[in-house]
Amino acid sequence: TNFARRRAARETWLSLLESRVENMLPNGARSDGIVTSYRFFVNAIGAGDPGDPASAPVDDLLRAEADAFGDIVFLDAIEEYPIGNQGRLALHWIANHTSAAFVLKLDDDMYVRPIPLLRHLLRQQRAMLYWGFFERSGEVVRDPEHAHFLPGDLFGHDGVFPP
Repeated sequence: TNFARRRAARETWLSLLESRVENMLPNGARSDGIVTSYRFFVNAIGAGDPGDPASAPVDDLLRAEADAFGDIVFLDAIEEYPIGNQGRLALHWIANHTSAAFVLKLDDDMYVRPIPLLRHLLRQQRAMLYWGFFERSGEVVRDPEHAHFLPGDLFGHDGVFPP
């Protein structure tokens, strides 16, 4: 369930964001600060009612974790790679449940230095900002037994991704 990774993030860098992050600009310049929140988006497929004896133990653990921390959003998406549908549903949830000025998409196995990151974001133009990285040497995996298999009907190009 990736509980250990989520717990590690909660206990380390996410804990730095529990209150308004003040005076973020360099050289002592004042800012209004940034109020932050975070969510872990997980697939809801198979996540049954904890009282249902047919519910899988992993689903029960996820529901208990969601109840305990209040930071998990269940999406009605099937597990897939790449995570296009799940990512689209997460952005839809964000658009309908927040008034975020910035959205950061991170994986649960990433460590972030939030204070320098937020300082840098405050200096950016917010209109139409995309700040990211595309790996230009990603070989397209065509082996159906591989975890990152990508069938030709989803991505018809051979060689590397992106084309």
